[in-house]
Amino acid sequence: MFNLLFKMRYLSLIAVIFSLAGAVLMLYIGGGEVVSAFQAMIIGNVEHQLGNDLSLNELAILKLVEATDAFLFGLVLLIFASGIYVLFIRDEGGQSITIPDWMKVADIGELKGKLAEVIIVMLFVRFLKEIILDTGLLSYEHLVLPACAVLLALALKLMHGGPQR
Repeated sequence: MFNLLFKMRYLSLIAVIFSLAGAVLMLYIGGGEVVSAFQAMIIGNVEHQLGNDLSLNELAILKLVEATDAFLFGLVLLIFASGIYVLFIRDEGGQSITIPDWMKVADIGELKGKLAEVIIVMLFVRFLKEIILDTGLLSYEHLVLPACAVLLALALKLMHGGPQR
């Protein structure tokens, strides 16, 4: 019975495979945004449906911010895929694979913590994008994203008992 349950861990390969596919997709999207930023500056004929009158410089900056957002999410998916693989699938007695230190996770709590940290950064990137798109004065609605990021960061700090050195 336990042997059957132990073999069921291979179902997590579904999460690993699709997370890797999502990471590749997000890296592709980020690359496309970088190419669009170059097109905006060099060629100057980039179409955008933002409804704002952005200069080519502002459009290029916006495209680079969107690329950063896509790259960050792609990295989140890579970290998630490697974390799931290491925690649930990899057999300690089997072949050894080399994982970079920034992708290593010891337990599911550490995996959640790493994902939460990147989500906080993504919220700040999203806030930056919103500030670039809005040419008017800042209002209290603009403070929702950074306030959420600060609250998530505080919750993360409370969960882990502060920085561990």
